[in-house]
Amino acid sequence: AAAAAAAAGAASVRGDKHGMVGWSTAVLLLPLLAAASAGPRVRGLAFFVGLAVTVRYVLLKHLGRFRRLRSSPFGQYLAGATGMVRVDVDAKKLIRYMSEKRESAGLELLPTHVTVKAVAMALQECPELNGRLALGGYFYSHDVDVSVLEERDGGASRYVKVTHAHRKRLELISEEVGGGAGGAAGATPTALAASRAHARRRRVLSSLPPVMGEALGFLADVLGEGLGMSFPNLGVFKFQLGSCAILTASRPDGKHMDLDMAVVPSPNAGATPIMVTLGGVRDLAKLDDGGSVASVHALTVAVCVDYRAGTLAQAREFAARLKHLLDNPYAMDSHDRNLLIDATTGGGD
Repeated sequence: AAAAAAAAGAASVRGDKHGMVGWSTAVLLLPLLAAASAGPRVRGLAFFVGLAVTVRYVLLKHLGRFRRLRSSPFGQYLAGATGMVRVDVDAKKLIRYMSEKRESAGLELLPTHVTVKAVAMALQECPELNGRLALGGYFYSHDVDVSVLEERDGGASRYVKVTHAHRKRLELISEEVGGGAGGAAGATPTALAASRAHARRRRVLSSLPPVMGEALGFLADVLGEGLGMSFPNLGVFKFQLGSCAILTASRPDGKHMDLDMAVVPSPNAGATPIMVTLGGVRDLAKLDDGGSVASVHALTVAVCVDYRAGTLAQAREFAARLKHLLDNPYAMDSHDRNLLIDATTGGGD
């Protein structure tokens, strides 16, 4: 069933691409067509009008629907600010869900895998935050791309980007992200190739003189994050962190996991408007249904939203939806079943 669903989804994507080829070709030829059909006196004007329409089409097709950056109602005091919302997730429910998936389906899930799925679903319900910052504006994204940044003990790091995460079942997300005690084991060849390309880029830049390395690194960031261009062999990827980046730090010895943490990105650091940090697990006092105080294991999740992309109210709405999904992970099973049915029957978006 999974293979049939994947084949049906691939066929649907191919059909959409073939349908757009003819239209895109016509738009790219618009300047020439406009100039050829216009009179001699306005031929030049018709060409430039057609060229403007073509450039606008290419930008919107490549980057998505555009809107201007939000300006802070408080002027310079919140210019470039990042809003942060912290939520506590019931770790006991999350662990129980992952254990049941391991026993029933043989899935070796991590909290990171479930968070990727929850973020993708939350962004579908909060489309205003599903986009990227580029070319001095904000571009809405048609798909939901989510990345995982994992910092390991000893300074090592791992990067995985899950494209079209809103269309993927939790099983496929866990295979793409991989991780666990085996490090990068279990990650897909595409993810491993991307990680190697990033490592190669870091090695090359670090071997150059500092000034040259910084200049080339800045150019690579402009191409990938600013213009959405990809040169995989050079370690340059289109909006490499997607609409949301999930940051986590793992320790094999399990020390200090009760300490909370949050990472707030620097202003103008990149195109990604949302960063989610998985913090520590700690005990919280909570009133149960009977009114008694009980101790609850809680996973702290910090959600940071660039103020130019969304309001504090939108950040709070997204964080609330993310918390609801992580507190009730079984809701994701219903979403996965619908994805499987849509792919098998040729439905879906």
